[in-house]
Amino acid sequence: MSTRTLGTMGKRSIGVILGGAMVVGATAWLASTVGTRPPSHRLVFVQSHLTVPHGWSASAVTRMRATKFQEATDTMTVHGPHGLSLQITYTHGTPNLANYGWIPPGPPNSIISGESRLSRWSSPYRLMTWTSSATEQGYLAGTIVTRDGTYDWTTSIFSRAHYPTLYQTILRWAAAAQYPAIITPTEAVHAMMTASKNFIPARVIAWRGSSGTFLTAGIPATGEAPWYLFTTANRGTSWRLTYVSSGAPSHHRNGFPNTSPSDVLTAMAWTGPHTLWIAQTINCMSGPEVSGGTVTLTTSTNGGQSWHLVANRIHESNDYCPTMLRLSVTSRAKQPTVRLIERNATGTHVRYSWFPKQWRF
Repeated sequence: MSTRTLGTMGKRSIGVILGGAMVVGATAWLASTVGTRPPSHRLVFVQSHLTVPHGWSASAVTRMRATKFQEATDTMTVHGPHGLSLQITYTHGTPNLANYGWIPPGPPNSIISGESRLSRWSSPYRLMTWTSSATEQGYLAGTIVTRDGTYDWTTSIFSRAHYPTLYQTILRWAAAAQYPAIITPTEAVHAMMTASKNFIPARVIAWRGSSGTFLTAGIPATGEAPWYLFTTANRGTSWRLTYVSSGAPSHHRNGFPNTSPSDVLTAMAWTGPHTLWIAQTINCMSGPEVSGGTVTLTTSTNGGQSWHLVANRIHESNDYCPTMLRLSVTSRAKQPTVRLIERNATGTHVRYSWFPKQWRF
């Protein structure tokens, strides 16, 4: 789970968070215990104000200076009764491309064991999760990526059974909270398109008239990284996140890329105003695969919103090592030709080509 963000809340951000719900939950819980609503007081954190109930206290803000690999951060911990706490971290500056900050922090379909995505936001750069650590216990966390900086917040582990008001209040706050200047998919794609390729492990772009697609992947933390498909219908003026790989078992997959981006070759092409193709195969940088590997080909007829596996056993040869994968399309073609290319000391060679009638499972 990323611990990078809570949103550029400007001068009212954290105040909205705690004052608008989180602390209200704790206040309601305390009120139900003692029979009256305790008074509250205000705290300040990075140009923001938060309201906490009586009995809660905040630590001093600690600053971690920027390094070659990390932007500067400010952190504050708010302590409540019975060991409850909330840690808030603000990371200064715009998302760091070297840390893949422009890639969404929490795609809906990529979750870790025990984690639940609690809300479907209009922005993929806003995230809230509940992560279970034991029966009915866990912690809530949030991430908001903004133009000026990113906020992360994480609660201490607590029981949903013992603190249902706190849990539900945070959910209500998350649904109603407003954050200024959350970054948009358009801003993210424009940044990733102009960045050095060394910053992003995979980046594939395809155009057909005013329709365009941008395919990229996150950091392969556990051997398999989510792939993100952004699409545009107006020549890149605006982009939206259209599809994210699911990481589903192989027999449930629809052919959309799921393999770690560092180990594969990927190609993409349009053959119609709404018809898109993606091919993928093993990148045998250390030599030919013993099995020869395969090429997976998948297509979408609705601009990338859903996918259908066309073929996944195009290639079985093990006598060479492909270094490039291409989808070739003629002006009238309804289906692409798949080409595997090897670049070696003697030059660049098209080793294999498959026309549609040669595809097979």
